[in-house]
Amino acid sequence: MKTLFRICIIILSVALLGCYLPDNQDQAVKSFFDNLNNLENCGMSADDIITVGKFSNLKLHAAEHRLLDDIEKTLYSLKNGSYPDIPPLPDYNENYFNKFFLDLGSVRSKELIRLFGRVKNEHNNRFKNEVYWLYLCIRELYSSDIKYSGENSHEYNVVVSRPTIDQQYFKLKKEIEGIL
Repeated sequence: MKTLFRICIIILSVALLGCYLPDNQDQAVKSFFDNLNNLENCGMSADDIITVGKFSNLKLHAAEHRLLDDIEKTLYSLKNGSYPDIPPLPDYNENYFNKFFLDLGSVRSKELIRLFGRVKNEHNNRFKNEVYWLYLCIRELYSSDIKYSGENSHEYNVVVSRPTIDQQYFKLKKEIEGIL
């Protein structure tokens, strides 16, 4: 039994050391065990599918749901101006965020969430920047404060229409894949 335990610890250690940059190892270890403990405290494993809550239609695994919560928490921090190197998002609207992922559907939402997970693991210092970019794309899609030519007036020479959810999805995917 002791041998099995030691092998598990060694494998976990090698995985953590291999996945994170040296200056982020302490943070990575803490984050890994925090996420693991949070799942275990509620009796769930990372592969369990979440069937309750606002994102239940997406059929997210517990680990994906946790990452989506991390994205949302980062947006709240950005709203409050917690990061001095990124402008605040005073107009953050949680309904836009929820609507975006629900409108994307399960497959595309999971794909974006996994990409954000890779950013968080491989480039944690870029995670908040990419979350900021995510919200700018969401806001552009849903905000009535952003006016496009052809909406309520004809005073523009070039017609620029509101982007579709597909266009925003592919724009986000291309941006994130570009840094990975």
